Amino acid sequence: MSKSNIKKVGIIGSGTMGEGICQLIASHGIDVVLLDLKKDFADKALQKIEKNLRRLEEKNRIKSEEVSGIVSSIHTTGQYEDLSETDLVIEAVSENIDIKKEVFGKIEKNTGDDIIIATNTSTLPVT
Repeated sequence: MSKSNIKKVGIIGSGTMGEGICQLIASHGIDVVLLDLKKDFADKALQKIEKNLRRLEEKNRIKSEEVSGIVSSIHTTGQYEDLSETDLVIEAVSENIDIKKEVFGKIEKNTGDDIIIATNTSTLPVT
């Protein structure tokens, strides 16, 4: 699957890493589904993303319409069903193997067979 085939990316976990990954992907014109245990957590991350983008706007690094476009391309949710139309899902939850296993099971249950699933782990073996 090439970059041009990736139209929508799911990100699970809206902490610091998930938030940063979300902002980066949305800044490249790709729609993002930002999922967290509670939608409120994802909503707060989206507010932080917008605040970060507004700082870049103040420094004349991006334009106001770019900020609006990036923010509007991010859909926050607390439901794994919202991942059903994603092409790529990136897991960015806590470094806990049991949580990650549970998350991967939910991803597999709610996405298609041709989905790319990635992890943002730094200490746990992927296998």
